[in-house]
Amino acid sequence: AGLLEGASGRLFGATGRAPHIGNSVIAAHKKIKIYSPTSAHKIRDGEDMSISKKYVITSVLFVGWFVSYLDRFLINMALPFIGKEFHIDEVGLGMMLSVFFIGYAIVQLPGGWLSDKVGSRKMMIFSLVMFTIFSGLTGLAWSIVSLFVIRFFFGIFEGSFPTASFKAVSEYFPKSDRARVQSVLLATNPLSLAIAPIVAAPLIIWMGWRGMFIVMSVFGIIASILYVLKIKPLSASEGNV
Repeated sequence: AGLLEGASGRLFGATGRAPHIGNSVIAAHKKIKIYSPTSAHKIRDGEDMSISKKYVITSVLFVGWFVSYLDRFLINMALPFIGKEFHIDEVGLGMMLSVFFIGYAIVQLPGGWLSDKVGSRKMMIFSLVMFTIFSGLTGLAWSIVSLFVIRFFFGIFEGSFPTASFKAVSEYFPKSDRARVQSVLLATNPLSLAIAPIVAAPLIIWMGWRGMFIVMSVFGIIASILYVLKIKPLSASEGNV
């Protein structure tokens, strides 16, 4: 017992503590940056995204959705003038509207698959650029057949845009924000439906129905540029769960 007490006294000193060992442990502890599972989850789930960045991305997505729906609804305003120019009756005009939705429906599953494969950002930009081109081509249609073909491909390229956008929302926003962002995007449907006549009527009076589609393609180009500049590609370590 005496030997043990003596060894203990020499090791720990008179105070009975191990100052050198304790200081070493404390110093090492200060150098270690500890991440709890909760904080790691927050970083991975995008909760460290700045408020300003969230507003910018939401606004850019909103612009794309608004242009998409507005392009879709403007055709309704132009139907009487298209029918008169190409001598299409009500049945033919109804079929022209249907070919758009046929193309739109066909691309839903492939559009989602492509968004997973190539990424939401690339798919959104590609879709925006392509349906903007076919929106402008609508104003340049030279026959009934060309008009039907153009509207079909307009539906094809626009149909992949919503699925890519929803994937982007899941990638760029944390779970706590996704429902709010999606509700903002879906609000563009009734909003564009209300604004379409206000936009279409003066454009048709001023430039004709063809000029209206060409002007709208300019807005699509602006939206495409915004997507390229403001929605940055995600790195391999970024993205949400």
